[in-house]
Amino acid sequence: MRGVWMRGWVLMGAIAGGVLGCDDDAGAKADGALNDAAVTQDAEADARVSQDQGTDAAPPDAGPGGCVYPADCPGSDCVDGACLDGLAGSCADGCADDEVCGGAATREHCARPCELDRTCARRGWTCTRHQECAMEMSCHDGRCINNCATDLDCPAAGFCYNGECIPEPDGLAGGDPPVDLGDDDGLMAGVAVVPLNYPVGVSMAGYGNRPGPRNPYAYQLGGSDRAFERQDVRVIALVRGAEALILVRIPLSWSSDHMLTLINNKVRALTRSATHPEGLDFTGRIVTMGTHSHSQPGRFWNLAPGSGFGVFGHGLFSPEMVDRYTTSFAEAIKAALDDLSPASAGFTVVDDFDPDRRIHSDRRSANAPNVDDRMMVLRVDDREGNPRAAVVNLAIHGTHMEETWITGDVAGGIEVVATEHLSAIAGHYVPVLFANGNAGDISPRGDDLFAQPWGKIQTVGHRVWPIFEAAFSSIVTEPRPALEVVTTRLPISYDILGYDRSKPEFADRLNVAQIYGGFQCVAAEHTWGEEPPYSDDDLGCLLNLANIIGAPMQDVQKTVISAFRIGQLIVTTLPGEPVSALGQGISARVEQMAHDAGLADARVLQFGYSQDHHLYLLLADDWLQGGYEAGQNLWGWRFGAYISEQSVLLASQLFTPTVEDNRNPIKPTWWPDLVDDTIQPTPTANAAEITLQPPATLRRGAMFSVQWRGGHPGIDLPRFTLEQQQPDDSWAPGHRAGSALPFDDRGFETLLLYHGDFMAEHTWEARVELPFDLPAGTWRLAVDGKALPEGATGFNGENYRAESIAFELTAARLRSWEVGVEADGTARFGLTYPDGPSTDTGEAFETLAPTGHFARLDTSWQGRTLRDGLRGIALAIGPPLPIGAVVEVSVDDAPVQRINTAPVNVTRPFVLSRNAEGTEVVEDRSGVFASEVRVPGLSPGRHVISVSDVFGNFTQFEVEVPAP
Repeated sequence: MRGVWMRGWVLMGAIAGGVLGCDDDAGAKADGALNDAAVTQDAEADARVSQDQGTDAAPPDAGPGGCVYPADCPGSDCVDGACLDGLAGSCADGCADDEVCGGAATREHCARPCELDRTCARRGWTCTRHQECAMEMSCHDGRCINNCATDLDCPAAGFCYNGECIPEPDGLAGGDPPVDLGDDDGLMAGVAVVPLNYPVGVSMAGYGNRPGPRNPYAYQLGGSDRAFERQDVRVIALVRGAEALILVRIPLSWSSDHMLTLINNKVRALTRSATHPEGLDFTGRIVTMGTHSHSQPGRFWNLAPGSGFGVFGHGLFSPEMVDRYTTSFAEAIKAALDDLSPASAGFTVVDDFDPDRRIHSDRRSANAPNVDDRMMVLRVDDREGNPRAAVVNLAIHGTHMEETWITGDVAGGIEVVATEHLSAIAGHYVPVLFANGNAGDISPRGDDLFAQPWGKIQTVGHRVWPIFEAAFSSIVTEPRPALEVVTTRLPISYDILGYDRSKPEFADRLNVAQIYGGFQCVAAEHTWGEEPPYSDDDLGCLLNLANIIGAPMQDVQKTVISAFRIGQLIVTTLPGEPVSALGQGISARVEQMAHDAGLADARVLQFGYSQDHHLYLLLADDWLQGGYEAGQNLWGWRFGAYISEQSVLLASQLFTPTVEDNRNPIKPTWWPDLVDDTIQPTPTANAAEITLQPPATLRRGAMFSVQWRGGHPGIDLPRFTLEQQQPDDSWAPGHRAGSALPFDDRGFETLLLYHGDFMAEHTWEARVELPFDLPAGTWRLAVDGKALPEGATGFNGENYRAESIAFELTAARLRSWEVGVEADGTARFGLTYPDGPSTDTGEAFETLAPTGHFARLDTSWQGRTLRDGLRGIALAIGPPLPIGAVVEVSVDDAPVQRINTAPVNVTRPFVLSRNAEGTEVVEDRSGVFASEVRVPGLSPGRHVISVSDVFGNFTQFEVEVPAP
């Protein structure tokens, strides 16, 4: 493997000058129209190189004044290895002869003139909180000290935490490099899918005013009460020789460096052996990919701790949640490593995959119209050409759902549909991993068919599938592609970004530099081409983090980026929400480098929401147009260009023969003083007791529920499967027709709900919508979960199994519409499946609305749009048969004919309401999708037509053929 950590800024500068042709002193260019943002170079950086997770150097010796860290000077501060001479007194108590009252600059404390003009170290004073200290000072152990902003401001083994340099925390380093994983010179691959460990009830990340119930797992934002498709962690581990790349699709809205640190630690613990007693160290080889669903579990981002900032969309940080998530991530990585076997891989890129904008579209009017419309598909096979896994990378926001449902949103739609279809084709389980791209200014579509968000996300999945399938089928894999991954950590500060303190640039409304970042500085959107951009002197920053927090936040002052190569595929990661233009600019520059290096077919893509998260990433001209995306950026107009430049510099290493040493003084994000917030699960009486059974007989297309007493959500995440009775009366997991997957809770036919109170009552419910192709026969629902028995405590619990009563599944009744006879005796009619679950249950109801959650789509819906009057009830409308479906038709007692159907639109009636007296409001609606059937050659007279599909669903009706 090439070096994982870049050697300070010396190598960065060399690459900038030699590879990119920059001026020697240019550093990282932010924007030509503004000041250059040069990366601050530390002259001693190369001499005090530390590993990302630790340092091999001995602890630093105390300086001439007997200190290394501020903690070594209990009554003052440590500056340049010397303790300052005490604390400054209050102006009210009088100042010494060589002092003056510093006024507001020193919070009315005394100061020497050199302290005011910053030509000597500034003394602090007593305090109880950061805000009582001067700017660029913070309160620690009762006195104000001078802040560190990044780890570069600390000794070699130091760690900048909350503005204070402290010794690097223990446990961040160790393990052996994974150099002995492959068994030949070719590619090895391992694939794993592991359920995410989370409690139903947890609040979700993505929306700032999330509705939902309050419960022990939901703070600041509303919580969840149900889960749609199964939430899992998906991993592809690729190994060749001494190189390893681990792709981890995490079921969260974004990634964080803190979680990446925990993953590394936990993988080390899981890989300990006699050969590797400290485990294997995959530092720099793990790439996390957040889906950016706004409806997956939250509370994993420790931004502005203690400030209540979680209400802005991620929920109060929870160590318990982060421990649960990262344990699942590490277990999935270990399972993938255990699954390694000879493999081959290949990729393709579909340019302009959605020209009609039926999958995604531009959402930002403040920049030039632009959508990154590239889809990348990575295919991983075994050496015999059998598919093992795939990655699909495209740009789309996961913002259809703002409900109490935990779901992957459009990412879930893409993965569920693609995984189900690809597995059916392959004859075995083939997981598809979604990797989001440059989606910062891109919205999801699919809203032209359904009003309900759960219908929209399934529409996106079905529209992506045929494009993905064609791309996947076209890929030729190779067993020995080049494999390389490079990773580095970056410091972030006002000065490193190149802002000018003397002006000051990037200042708040009081003209105070936002040295630790600002929020909502350019909230009002200036329309591209119509309104002039903001300038630095008219920013309206709502929050200056230096004022409200009083100390630099380590999550904001550092980040981590990676780049990897698989053959001629190059991917750069971006720690936030990149807009299209920013990512496309990186691709163009790195692709040119690759072509210059002899990789004629190289393509470069981005994984956004990867490794870490710094909100929206925009280039300077885009940021200065303002609007939602720019307002959510904490570091102003220079930040996006800084990340872009460093991403290009890092990716350039993929085209050199040198094994770069990618180490620098920036340490991983770590929180040494987190308070355990683990919630103790409560016991369950009579676990596994079924409290609501399904009917004894059900037709295909029906929805039913089963309820049971389960465990506390902190210990129970029930899994359920439809089981079918076998000829010998045994039970086995049932399968959808032609599917390689069992019919369980991983798809959109099912919904898991929690009805308990998180105390003594733990009732769960499974809702199931039965597909029209499910085999007829005897079925039951089987549930597996875990509960604490009465009187028990802890998290181990006991496994339980609940089985519903058996029910008979029978064929559905098809429906015919606009039945007519043409002059030549041809009977013509539209055919659909029966309507889905709705508020019309046969009793009185006020308004027709769907009550189901399963969008019964297939390729016949591609390119079609429902009018507004149908979208609100579309989930309840019986769908057409699959496009090109063949039906069996018999007329009276004549032999059966096999007739091809064709898509058609029909007009049909809908009962929109019904009162208690049975009076109905009925209205015809046109444009309903149906499958046309034409039965030729009928003689005059009355005939009985019987029609059935390939699954045995049927209908029968009469037609009258007039005499000529």
